[in-house]
Amino acid sequence: KDLALKIIKLGASNFVMKTNLLQLAHTINDEISKSNLQRRALELETGLLESGAQYKDLFQSLPLPMYRANASGKFMSVNQAMVELFGYDSEEEMKKINIPALYKDPVDRIAFLKEIAVKKEVKNHFVVLLKKDGSDLFAEVTVKAHFNSKGKHVFQEGAIKDITQEHLQRRELQDSEKRQKKGPQTEKINFRPRKRAAPPLRAVRKLDIKYKALRGPQAAQPITETQCARSPVAIEQGQSHQK
Repeated sequence: KDLALKIIKLGASNFVMKTNLLQLAHTINDEISKSNLQRRALELETGLLESGAQYKDLFQSLPLPMYRANASGKFMSVNQAMVELFGYDSEEEMKKINIPALYKDPVDRIAFLKEIAVKKEVKNHFVVLLKKDGSDLFAEVTVKAHFNSKGKHVFQEGAIKDITQEHLQRRELQDSEKRQKKGPQTEKINFRPRKRAAPPLRAVRKLDIKYKALRGPQAAQPITETQCARSPVAIEQGQSHQK
């Protein structure tokens, strides 16, 4: 037993005592099986690495903006089309931002997560997002959520379709139809009464002299400019002037 412990400490996976040679065949078969299992595991690991690399290459080369995000609201991975759509410089830059910050209205984010939790998969969900420069991005988002055995949301995979041009054109068409239903609008004209122009003071004074002559001594006081505009002669003169 002491010898067996020393052999195992030296790195041996098994041993056979000389006094028990019948066990040799079983030991050899066990070691061969272990070796085959180790080789198979190594092949699987290598294959997974290669398939993972191939998946990443395919993911990055797709023209459709795609992403994978965790339940905490962070991007795990985004492809190049996604980076270009939002106007960022790299995938690493997008991984640093919080996904809720991409929503123009935070309420839309909350409603979207509730819908994902119920349906597990949502297609063509309309939402208004924000690009890096702050401009609006009208989009349709398709998402598939992944949950663990306990029903907890682990991560989600999604694709984003840019419909900004279609949305703006549709809205312009709707506005045009509304204008046509209202019909041509006439311009409102504000009519203001024309102010009565006072006759020239020189002409009024001449008329005032005649007026005094007709009234006699009672009209001895000279007429002022204000009185000129209010006097019966001035009013009569102004009316004839307007005519």
